[in-house]
Amino acid sequence: MRIAILDDYQLSSQTMGLPEPHRLTRFTRPAPDRQTLIERLLPFDALILIRERTRLDGALLAALPNLKVISQTGRVSGHIDLEANP
Repeated sequence: MRIAILDDYQLSSQTMGLPEPHRLTRFTRPAPDRQTLIERLLPFDALILIRERTRLDGALLAALPNLKVISQTGRVSGHIDLEANP
């Protein structure tokens, strides 16, 4: 499983590791634009959201056919379109 950690600008996930065959990629800075964000996230099966900086709306979720799960730290989820059904 390919897993991306988004917006970890404080590197709080630096000590986090996963057993093989999982692959973890950390992004410390937001993507500069929507197309770059889609291209960046396209290969991932899972997203771990550290901050609420990256908005995951229905159109973005629909553009990520490999995405199976989204996890986040904390309770705030206004940046995730919970009504989307891609």
